[in-house]
Amino acid sequence: MMTEYIFTQMTANDLPLVGGWLAKPFVAKWWGDPEKELADIADELDEPHIRQWIVSLGERQVAFIQDYDVHQWPQPHTDSLPPGALGIDMLIGDEGLTGKGHGSAMLRQHALALRAAGAPAIMIDPAPDNLCARRAYEKAGFNGDEEFISEDGPIILMMFEALA
Repeated sequence: MMTEYIFTQMTANDLPLVGGWLAKPFVAKWWGDPEKELADIADELDEPHIRQWIVSLGERQVAFIQDYDVHQWPQPHTDSLPPGALGIDMLIGDEGLTGKGHGSAMLRQHALALRAAGAPAIMIDPAPDNLCARRAYEKAGFNGDEEFISEDGPIILMMFEALA
């Protein structure tokens, strides 16, 4: 049986939860300074080109995902993507859920919903050395291994290619 995740629009009330996740060493390793990241997330709560989600597994809140219009934050690796293309950032807040298929399953569920809503292209851009994330993204239907330099450092551009 496939696990279904519940995506709830994030609000300011969720900031302490996300802040706690960002402060965990296994998250901060890839996301960077927790205070800066939380401030950015808080600033973007009302940004019309970003949608932020708290992901639940049953009654338990387990992850943060955001999707955004890539052309609102131009980067060399998104220049060739079509208008309306979306990018995704995500983190799992419970280390006990990592490495068990939850990341790939929730990412795939979200990407399929974005595709069904009309997104012409969906990308995610992990750090080249984040091999666990890259494998999870591949399992979710993302492919690509071209490396770019973004404003945050080196990334691998991965595009969602799974058919609905």
